[in-house]
Amino acid sequence: MRKFLTASVLIATLLALALIAWHPSAQKQDTAPRPILTSTHTPAPAPTTPASPSQSAFTPRPSSAPSAPRSSVRPPGLLGGGQPVRLHDIPVGTPLRESLDRLPPATLTVALARLSALTFNVLDAQSFRADSTGFIFASCPAPSAAALESLDNASTPPVTTAAAVPIASVPVYHSRPGATRVIYLDFNGHIVTGTQWNTGTDSSPSYDCLPYDIDGDITTFSDDEQTRIQRIWARVAEDYAPFEVDVTTEQPALFTRHTARALITRNTDRNGIALPSSTGGGVAYLNVFSRADYVGSYSPAFIYANNLGSGSGAYTAEAVSHEVGHNFGLSHDGVAGDSSGYYDGHGAGEISWGPIMGSPFGMAVTQWSKGEYTGATNTEDDFAILNGYLSYRTDDTGNTTADARAATISGTSLSATGLIETQGDTDVFSFTSTGSGAFSLTALPYIDTATSHTGNLDIQLELLSSTGTVLALNNPATSPRASLATTITPGTYYLRITPSAAGTPLATPPTGYTIYGTRGQFTLAGTIPAPASVTYATFLTQYFTSGEQLDTAISGPAADPDGDGLNNLLEYATARHPRQPDAPSTATAGLSGSYLTLTYDRRTDTADLTYTVQASDDLLVWSTPSSIEQLSVTPLTATLERVTVRNTAATAPRRFLRLQVTTP
Repeated sequence: MRKFLTASVLIATLLALALIAWHPSAQKQDTAPRPILTSTHTPAPAPTTPASPSQSAFTPRPSSAPSAPRSSVRPPGLLGGGQPVRLHDIPVGTPLRESLDRLPPATLTVALARLSALTFNVLDAQSFRADSTGFIFASCPAPSAAALESLDNASTPPVTTAAAVPIASVPVYHSRPGATRVIYLDFNGHIVTGTQWNTGTDSSPSYDCLPYDIDGDITTFSDDEQTRIQRIWARVAEDYAPFEVDVTTEQPALFTRHTARALITRNTDRNGIALPSSTGGGVAYLNVFSRADYVGSYSPAFIYANNLGSGSGAYTAEAVSHEVGHNFGLSHDGVAGDSSGYYDGHGAGEISWGPIMGSPFGMAVTQWSKGEYTGATNTEDDFAILNGYLSYRTDDTGNTTADARAATISGTSLSATGLIETQGDTDVFSFTSTGSGAFSLTALPYIDTATSHTGNLDIQLELLSSTGTVLALNNPATSPRASLATTITPGTYYLRITPSAAGTPLATPPTGYTIYGTRGQFTLAGTIPAPASVTYATFLTQYFTSGEQLDTAISGPAADPDGDGLNNLLEYATARHPRQPDAPSTATAGLSGSYLTLTYDRRTDTADLTYTVQASDDLLVWSTPSSIEQLSVTPLTATLERVTVRNTAATAPRRFLRLQVTTP
């Protein structure tokens, strides 16, 4: 004999700043993209007019962003960092010294003061120059087009067939919508006029800068160009992810002193006029972000995509993060024995590494640095300087099991995303398994799928028990990624993500990186055991004593021991507590247009239940018409889902739907 319970619901009416030009070296390998940043610190504005004997154009670095802690052993040739820079410190015959020698005394004082506020190596005298107002820029020769083109071809993803979009309709991306600090990646061209860029000896009063272009069509963005734009944005956003800043491709409605513009263009404008430092990969003023005259005088930072592997997504992104870094006051990272002043990086494979303020093309991991590698020529603390202008983001996930964030469970799939903002940050996630068996999980830093560039974060992954005991740990020596594979039983567990170092960067030769720069975004993806199958009999053992299980008046399918109007079978079918009163309805009906809908909860861990939706016009005759169709199934827990079905409304005055639950 079949026991069953029905629940019927009547449908009612429902209401329903110094200027730096930067370029890659010809020997670089192309890799993946990265992200950008913003801050809450507002340094005191500097005067907006050229310096005079009684007025300095020097803007000191914010007090919260000192030149930062440096190694107790200062690298040879390191200048500034709060220490006065004198003219004789700059080697005779270098471009910087020659430009300084041309300045009148008052302006020279301004230039030396601005250099003193930076932390830079004397090697930068080859790329730095002082302009006529005492601000600084640097020009470096770009690699050969042939060398970069061959690298770009190796890393560009296949082009798919899709519609081009007008230049005005650049794909829109935001890394931190609503942040008050903004890094705007300008891909669709811009007229630069009235700025310091337009006042030099060889400058033009106006530059009509072209949009980003790799196919010769400057009126549209092709599918390939749109893909590269997304890669460039994502890679820059990863670099600046620890900070409260929005890296975006959407032009801000208002440009403030806290809005950086990275103009990604060609080295000549629409009229064939060469842009500033046009032989380089990029050019930007140093230590100018948040000045009152920042937007009008010292922006944009130029990135010359055609000098960067013909618009290579990876190369261009590296240049964007680097040039915007100059706006925040960061100088170059070099290596002893290399007169260029730029460090290419070291190592191979997944932990090959280079500093963002060097020339890390071809490196899988690129990070902000404070010179923790063999032969470093600059020990400025990049994070301390950036944090002076851009505050760190608030921690998005708890550091302990007590304040862990729940991972997302859908069936047997587990997922989560997070961000390591600071060196001491740890992210902990919780999950509950109701089954026994295999458990697997992979933790991935940001990855550019086109180049396998693995972002800025190196991950140590741990599985903890409900009491915090470490059950499994993975921290590969040769990869920033981590994964676990083990078996678990029913219970609550925790996943702990900790930033990690790799290799021996202070050895000779160096490999890997210290923990300093290991910060960034990550994703978790894995599987948990399927829930153990439940039957009505096992359901009874959870809530009734052995004696009560023999008394059908208490534990029988039709009994209602808690008096809430739901019998034991329906409590079992909807995963409720048969000894605690619940809301009486187990299904919710609705009216949408010409359809009746019914929503109900259904267990996924049983094999002895049948759920049937039936329809009637008179509450006497019930049927299961073929017109009843399932609209949606939404997982609620590992063992419960919410189902919505609909049925075409009948022409009769009344129409009813009910959920029938049966068990053998």
